[in-house]
Amino acid sequence: MSFGFAVGDFIAAGKLIASIVSALNSSRGSSAAYQELRRELLSLQQALNHINNLTSPNLQQQPKVYAIKCAALSVQYPLSDFFTKLRKYDSSLGRAAGSGSKVRDVSEKVRWKLGMEEEVKQIRVVLSAHIGTINMMLVSHGLEAMGIEGSKITGRHKEMCEKMESSSTAIAYMAESVEAQGRANAESREVLGQLEGRVGGEVIPRLAALEEAAERDEKVHTELHDRLEASHTAIVEVSSKLESHGQVGEENKSMLKRLLQTITGEVIPQLVSLVETVGEILKSNIQIYNLALKGQAELLRPDLRFTWAQDPCRLEDALGRVIVVPSEYEYSKLEAIIKDQFKVGPGKRQVMDGNYEIFNSKNSKELITESEWTSLLPGMWITMAIIVESASYEEQCCPLCQSEASKKAFGGGNICSKCGVWFEQTMKKRKRAVQVEEVEAACQALPTKRPMLDHPPSAAFESLEQFKNVRVDISPDGMEPIPKRRRGLLLNTDETEILKAHNSWAQFNDAILAAATEQRIGMEARA
Repeated sequence: MSFGFAVGDFIAAGKLIASIVSALNSSRGSSAAYQELRRELLSLQQALNHINNLTSPNLQQQPKVYAIKCAALSVQYPLSDFFTKLRKYDSSLGRAAGSGSKVRDVSEKVRWKLGMEEEVKQIRVVLSAHIGTINMMLVSHGLEAMGIEGSKITGRHKEMCEKMESSSTAIAYMAESVEAQGRANAESREVLGQLEGRVGGEVIPRLAALEEAAERDEKVHTELHDRLEASHTAIVEVSSKLESHGQVGEENKSMLKRLLQTITGEVIPQLVSLVETVGEILKSNIQIYNLALKGQAELLRPDLRFTWAQDPCRLEDALGRVIVVPSEYEYSKLEAIIKDQFKVGPGKRQVMDGNYEIFNSKNSKELITESEWTSLLPGMWITMAIIVESASYEEQCCPLCQSEASKKAFGGGNICSKCGVWFEQTMKKRKRAVQVEEVEAACQALPTKRPMLDHPPSAAFESLEQFKNVRVDISPDGMEPIPKRRRGLLLNTDETEILKAHNSWAQFNDAILAAATEQRIGMEARA
């Protein structure tokens, strides 16, 4: 990747510094400040030569080296301006006889004293800042290079440790093998002695062969032992070398830290002016940021004619769905929204029969009814709950799953810890479709030629598992008992009317079953 500079740029910068030094040497009567400037220029020239030869050992440090070279070459711009101003006085302050006019030479020297003294101070400050920046970048480059080398040494040390561990394992395994071989040899010798005592000269040749094999095994054992000792010695030497490398790395790190502290102590006073410049830049940035904030605050507000005039209300129905309701609506519109939400699906029959209550979510005792209606407050949360029956209701017992694990809810009531249903007792009497149940029971008892078809349960007994908000009626209305049958008929009823009622109710149940089946198929398709 090219950054727009090469070796020729450093040569041009060196020539420029040499020209300025030559001009300062040729000036007569230069003060100590000019001599200090000359020495600083020579130091800068040496630093540029060093940076020109600077290379990166790896690709990670290559951008750092480019940045150092770029910072070093940026010094030639202020030097070029200073050299241009310095050349104006060459004719009167050089080593030659001057311009030929003493009056003109004297006036030029006075102009030199008055005009260039401040320029020399400024160029010294600029050179100090540049040299300090270059030194800091060189130190950072050196520390980074040392860190990379330290990481490599650490990796090599880890690799050697792993090799040492594997060698130690192999040595232990070889030692165990040698010990096992020794035990086998001892057992062989014992067996040979027993055989020699029993059979005498019949097995002597074989015993001699076994003894030779035992001697060979002992030689192998000796050689293995010598190799193990040599390996152990080599491992000890490698460990000592690794420790010495680690000590050298620590010494290099401490030396670089001391060098960084020394350079920092010398450069910080020279960077005060740079810090002030940065402070001014930061101040201007803060002013720009404040102006941007002010402009953002003064942006035009949206037109509320096409949005909510005020914060709407949120209605959570018995199934846990949240509906946005404008706070300007009356009770009739709120009731119409609820009935529209339950046109199909669970809760349809309960809503049609009026077996539900609406109340303030923050206070469940504050019911919202048509008789006590005032108005909806902006941002108000409203909850709708279905009314169910329970002959034996307990305050902490869920009426749906019968779990006794529940916790108090915010605003009143309880929340079941098992199924998550909110429940509370209500004083409102639940309405039941008892007439439909009586007609169904009577029709089942009629002596018809064909048996009655089994229909699904009536909507009055629909499943309550999908409800999330329920209120419990513990004292249901007392209903009149079903009259006793006489010859399969109800008292004061006509068979034709009962059959008509049965057929109409069967059609109604078929329609409900078809709607439920369609809803289930739709839910499975979405799933």
